[in-house]
Amino acid sequence: MKLILSGATGYVGKHVAARLLELGHEVWVLARSRNTGARERVLAALAPFAPGLPRNWQARIGVVEGDVTQAACGVGPGELAALRAVRLDAFIHCAGLTRFEEHLRGALFAHNLDGTRNARQLAQTLGCARFHHISTAFVAGRAPAEFGARDLARGQAFNNPYEASKFAAEQYLHELAVPGTVIYRPAIVVGGHPLGEANAVSTVYTFIKAMHFLRECYRRDSARGRGRFIRHGLRETAAGFHMPIRVAADPCTNLYLVSIHSVTNAIVARLRAELPAATATVQLSGRAYPLGSVRDALCTVMRISGPRLVAPDAFVAEPRNAVEAHFFRLTRSYAPYLLAAPRFPAADPAACERIDLAALTRDFLRLMTGRDARPATKQVGAMAVDLRGIRTARDYFDELTRADIGRHFLGRHRYVDAAIRFRIHGAEKFDQIIEFSNGLARYAGTAGARAADCAYELDETLFLRVISGECDLRAAFFAGKVAISGNKETALKFGSLLSHYYRDIEDNLIEEIAL
Repeated sequence: MKLILSGATGYVGKHVAARLLELGHEVWVLARSRNTGARERVLAALAPFAPGLPRNWQARIGVVEGDVTQAACGVGPGELAALRAVRLDAFIHCAGLTRFEEHLRGALFAHNLDGTRNARQLAQTLGCARFHHISTAFVAGRAPAEFGARDLARGQAFNNPYEASKFAAEQYLHELAVPGTVIYRPAIVVGGHPLGEANAVSTVYTFIKAMHFLRECYRRDSARGRGRFIRHGLRETAAGFHMPIRVAADPCTNLYLVSIHSVTNAIVARLRAELPAATATVQLSGRAYPLGSVRDALCTVMRISGPRLVAPDAFVAEPRNAVEAHFFRLTRSYAPYLLAAPRFPAADPAACERIDLAALTRDFLRLMTGRDARPATKQVGAMAVDLRGIRTARDYFDELTRADIGRHFLGRHRYVDAAIRFRIHGAEKFDQIIEFSNGLARYAGTAGARAADCAYELDETLFLRVISGECDLRAAFFAGKVAISGNKETALKFGSLLSHYYRDIEDNLIEEIAL
């Protein structure tokens, strides 16, 4: 079979692509180039799977540069004609934006709704008889009753714009009613190739990361003889690490987990099945795991004691302390699912792999701590960037200007008075003037904006390394990787503002958590 796939560099997409190649299919991939070529990005994403793929797998994968947020997915006329000549059988649409923040509502609908429209139209232009769309079980939103494959619009409210955008995409496909359309609704997808799960977005992985992060902050603070976390009850014991934090959650609430293998197997099975005459929906809600048992499994493997699941009103009489507040900020996107998750029908056990939570946690910890083929992220700053979901320059400056990060640093440097322009090249160009004044940072805007004292110009990949503490901005400038215009003295003086929060771990990040 000849297939075209979007989102092959994402968590689900790379596993689907690898499975298709393993089975001997000819796979074409639609991918953005970003800072490297589109083909290089795709091959890098699939490289960890290479040992299990046929020797000639690279020859059976074609890469087309494009972007699902653009008309015709950004595919030019020449490439479009070449793809039509291939006579593709199916389009598997895995691309999408998995973020939950309200301020990203516009981007979420652009990727998840408009992107689906563009992918569906491209599939029709290419003559693909089958269109397979990866949605989410959480189009259920806050539906009051059990939500199955036959359900969609039940007047439900949504917990975040991600759910709403995925719901809108499903509505569009149902209204279009093109034969051969299959919608997959996975719940929380976990597992898979150890390196493939590194970028996974799920409740389980985020909580593992958050607990590991706080433990590392404690250890680095203690190693310098400061002991600022002790006042909040954190301590190392013979039995492990004691972290007495409260989490607003119902221990009886179920997390619905589905393995990536179950997802890919379902897609492969439907590709082989008879072409559906109407839009079909495949529910992949997996198995239900009580939140209390998930907490117990994670804590046992990580040798962590102390986390308690409490009702939200517990914080009325006794507000969150600094550590609890920081843990909440790191995991707040998932807060609604810890109290009132939707209910799904029981899955077919034969088609749904049981998740070994202990093994899942051990594998992920090995990945994070460096006992794997891929170098671990050992810097606390880099862990903080990952946990906060900072993937772009826009993410970083949005948090900086909202004072979600760096408020203590900026407060200590109230004398800073400068307007700095940042031109950062990536998948989405960022070109903004940031005003630093009176201990605050803000976007200058356009109307009556203050003229920039200086400007930085650099690649987004380098920018993310700088803010993660993996690269020094001054060194990058002297190496010719950063262009500075205007007042270079001012630029170099205040260049540390790019990485203040994450590079200067002891004096800023840990201080902010442990106050």
